[in-house]
Amino acid sequence: MEYSSMMPIMTIDNINEKLFQKIGGKAKNLYILSKNKIPVPPWYVITTDVYQNFIKKNNIAEKIKTIIKNIDFSDNKTVIDASQKIKKLFLEGEIPKEDLKLLLSYCEKFKKNTEYLALRSSAVGEDDLKASFAGQMDSFLFISKQKSYIESVKKCWASVFSDRALVYRHLSKLPLSEINIAVIVQKMIFGDISGVIFTVNPVNNKSDEILINSTYGIGEGIVSGELDTDSFYVNKKNSSISEKLVKKTHMITFNSEKKEGTTLKPVEKSKQNQSSLTRNQIKKLALLGKQIENIYGCPQDIEWTIKSNKIYILQARPITTFSDKETDSKIIWDNSNIIESFPGITKPLTFSFAKTAWASVFRQSARAMGVPEKIIQENDELFENMLGLVNGRVYYNLMKWYQFVSFFPGFKQNRRYMEQMMGVKESIEFKERKNHFFTKERILALPRYIRLIYGLTKNYFILDKEVKRFHKNFENNYKILSQYDLKNMKPEEVMDVFLRAKKRLLKGWKVEGINDYSAMIFYGLVRSLTKKYKLDKNNSIHNDLFCGEEDMDSTKPTKQLLFLADEIKKDRKLYDLFYKNNEKQILEELNKKSEYSKFKKQFQEYLDEYGFRCMSELKLEEKSLKDDPTFAITILKNYLALETLYLDNINQKENEKRQKAEEIINKKLRWKPLRRTLFYWALRNARKNVRYRENMRLCRTKIFGLVREAFRSIGNSFAKGGVINHPDDVFYLEIDEIFGYINKTNKVDLKKLIDDRKNIYKIFEKQELPERFITEEIKDRYKLVEIITKQEEIDYNDDILTGISCCPGVVKNKVKVILSPGDDIKLNGEILVADKTDPGWVPLYPSVSGLLIERGSVLSHSAIVARELGLPTIVGIKGLIKRVKDGQIVKMDAGKGIVYLKPDKMK
Repeated sequence: MEYSSMMPIMTIDNINEKLFQKIGGKAKNLYILSKNKIPVPPWYVITTDVYQNFIKKNNIAEKIKTIIKNIDFSDNKTVIDASQKIKKLFLEGEIPKEDLKLLLSYCEKFKKNTEYLALRSSAVGEDDLKASFAGQMDSFLFISKQKSYIESVKKCWASVFSDRALVYRHLSKLPLSEINIAVIVQKMIFGDISGVIFTVNPVNNKSDEILINSTYGIGEGIVSGELDTDSFYVNKKNSSISEKLVKKTHMITFNSEKKEGTTLKPVEKSKQNQSSLTRNQIKKLALLGKQIENIYGCPQDIEWTIKSNKIYILQARPITTFSDKETDSKIIWDNSNIIESFPGITKPLTFSFAKTAWASVFRQSARAMGVPEKIIQENDELFENMLGLVNGRVYYNLMKWYQFVSFFPGFKQNRRYMEQMMGVKESIEFKERKNHFFTKERILALPRYIRLIYGLTKNYFILDKEVKRFHKNFENNYKILSQYDLKNMKPEEVMDVFLRAKKRLLKGWKVEGINDYSAMIFYGLVRSLTKKYKLDKNNSIHNDLFCGEEDMDSTKPTKQLLFLADEIKKDRKLYDLFYKNNEKQILEELNKKSEYSKFKKQFQEYLDEYGFRCMSELKLEEKSLKDDPTFAITILKNYLALETLYLDNINQKENEKRQKAEEIINKKLRWKPLRRTLFYWALRNARKNVRYRENMRLCRTKIFGLVREAFRSIGNSFAKGGVINHPDDVFYLEIDEIFGYINKTNKVDLKKLIDDRKNIYKIFEKQELPERFITEEIKDRYKLVEIITKQEEIDYNDDILTGISCCPGVVKNKVKVILSPGDDIKLNGEILVADKTDPGWVPLYPSVSGLLIERGSVLSHSAIVARELGLPTIVGIKGLIKRVKDGQIVKMDAGKGIVYLKPDKMK
């Protein structure tokens, strides 16, 4: 069919490269696939000419501009309202008669070979290398009636102004109203199985691995995330296949009752746990994926469906955030155990200090362990970027950590220990760059290798001495700095104290990095030897060996609270005060009445000693016990509700577990003295390193507590002086911005900067970020970052969840779900369920019977403290928060790492 300059409809026969602007990105890709003999269902495209004619006839261009101009992108409601208004304009508008006549006649002609159609939007600029627009616009499936066909065309046009598309364009700095869109009309394939091919694995950054996701029915449920999918991993080099199957209970398919559109239907029970694809189908899909990647010359995200064993490719788009070139700017982010320290949204002030602290510690550590100064200076960017702030959350820049560990001998083994210590779920490819100082040229690298071996060996022998020196220096400096009356100081005076504190308290932290490295090696070695010597038949010995560790500072605040609770129980009036009143009333009475003076003094001493603590205690924006002591009062009330305060029995029980585990080891290694000697040498060092690590963690918390106090003082001064609107606004600024203002070197309007940050943080708060994902290089951490990830599917069993055993014990009880400091923390023997925890949560532990945590590893704080307190604990439980509800009764077998969700139905 030939047209003049106006071309309402185009097919593969009359499209050429000069006309791509009329058909949009998605249709352009279909044209390229079709021309290369890729099996694509028959299609045609309603061009942008029809769209432009519609806009002109209905005179809605200016109306759209006006509606968009009034959007406040910090308020999602205004975006949704604008989108709905624009959609109404499209649905109420009329397509010009000549275009309408042509659309209907061509549709009837096309439908001679198919009863049902699929209509998909195809915007100009969509699916290019810089912006994929994946999932931003709408598709309409199983369309048959003329009325539905025309309405679907209008809805496709309107979808370019959907709330998702508007936000995406706004964040990508693309035009919001000057948009051209075409509509693809395609034969509807009634797919038996559908899915997506990623020609590189975007989850683990493996360029030599194809990832195929599939499920029954059509593929819309995969794109929307509504359906669970099987995953197949195909090695590009040797075509080997591995798989991860899930239970597929439902599928999306044709709505036979309405004879149009889609519906959700159950999958036959016999198929639910079977692989949705055969080996032959997987190989064919992988081969097609390679062909399409070769056509485009870059990694592809490909949607496909299979009908009667024939494969159809529905669309292909570039994976915009993946490249395997050496100059690649892609970053793999993973929040494994860093989420313990900085859970959820983290404000700019906290991140700017944490980033500085982490860089300082690991620079010092590298230097102390023998890394040449030249190498440290050359890798300055590495140390400065070990942490990142992505959409308001703190993440590890994972490749930087691999790079750091690669500085030292034994990288292949050490990387596994690092992953275990950090709780990294999935290893990634990491190739040591040729410019690393420890190269393959062993002879040239030998002097440096010897220096490293010497540094590591030396640090092993002097670690105990260095740790003692560190604590002595730290406590001396902390005592001096904590005596300043920061609340009543001027901002410039507080800044001076902060800079001195930073210099004094961060100095000498090399020992933390050295100890962490040592803990990683020895803890990993103990686990390896336990497995190698077959010492842990019941999967519990390993945890029991680390029970009963004495001199652990992290539990001292909790033990002191237990002591205070015991004091309250001894005094009837004091007990009545706590029993009958709320937290606020208790604090008022303690301050007013002299009869409580003895306890008030004891409580104040507790606040003086541990007032820097709180839940999420490394986040400066959180209020500490000094700022708000009600948390401590609530904990005391929890303890008073317990029948017994079991402090005296803790050490005895834990020592018994430890002794029993050692007896088993001695028995199994009785006639193997060398093995026994090696095992206990590794165990002694691992125990010591873990203890040192926890104690230094408390010191780190003290530093953050002092910094919190300093910047709260500056925030109060700034607010009084009209520099900012509210004292807490200071947490939306970075340290350099605050000090720049104090030094008069920063002329930025702080109020406007804070308002801008608050607006973007409102958007950040609505985002749900996975544990791991990939982004481009982030040039501005205060802009929304597009991520690419395919969350690992969790094969949920209806009745159980599994995780990592940390401290054995079997408990059946109600659960109490606590996700943040603002939740109800009243506890009385329940099983505590949390997404993640940090040391500030420890006072809750004596009031619970068990601990279930979605995140964490064997060396996470939760695991270590739970072992010391003898609290049955499981961490790393995928899907916990989604599957377990507050008040639900569950049974946990912490020795096996199993949670039974329906314990009364257990066989």
